[in-house]
Amino acid sequence: MKFEVIGPDGACKMSTTYEEYVPYSYLKQMSDNGYKFRLDGKFISYATAMKHKQTQIQCVETGEIFMRQSDAAKTYGIDPAQVSDSLKTGRARSGYTFIRV
Repeated sequence: MKFEVIGPDGACKMSTTYEEYVPYSYLKQMSDNGYKFRLDGKFISYATAMKHKQTQIQCVETGEIFMRQSDAAKTYGIDPAQVSDSLKTGRARSGYTFIRV
């Protein structure tokens, strides 16, 4: 993922490949002031940018926090579908329960 902030003059003002460095709390102000956003080379709206904001995944049993479901699955040696199912149902899968934080 590459996220870019494009200024009113058309120049790239900021870019990152790390989700945690996307300035979500400032995107509305930027959008209102004529800034645009690109995700992987394609222009996206403010609303679309906010939809891409990732929530973190927490394992209830261990308290560990992950950026992606796949990271949690790898850590515990389980199928990513089990992490997804636990997030949807709130039930433990393979001994672990996951929530969005």
